[in-house]
Amino acid sequence: MNFDIQALESTTQLTHDVIVGHLADTTDADGKVEPGAKVGFVVVGPASPEYSAADRRIQMLNIQDANKRKTSADLTTEAGAGAVVDGGSVRQMIIIQACTVGWFGFTDGGKPFEFSAENLARMLKARPNWVGRLLGAIENEANFAGA
Repeated sequence: MNFDIQALESTTQLTHDVIVGHLADTTDADGKVEPGAKVGFVVVGPASPEYSAADRRIQMLNIQDANKRKTSADLTTEAGAGAVVDGGSVRQMIIIQACTVGWFGFTDGGKPFEFSAENLARMLKARPNWVGRLLGAIENEANFAGA
């Protein structure tokens, strides 16, 4: 990695493609199989302004949540443990919503599926296991170090 300040500053908006699959292979007129196009998400990483804004939002949410509680959550109960898990999920989605800046290959009824915050939430509701993949890719600084 280049540690020159100009090089470091230039990497703040680098993107990384998180591939989750491929479209079906096709066969050309000569019978040659063409691999299907990649399908996935475009994300920015931990040095990006989007990540910094999401992190700040999470810190403010943590302060607000702490201020609302009069007593500690009882983590021995399902309700107490569930509140912690739900809070973690909300914070993960803040990062994912801020740092997922596009996608490619997704369709809706055979037409390109427009990228938006609402459609991203819909996609991740359909495939909740992708949340971990996206979060891991976003927080892996090596994905954004530049070539």
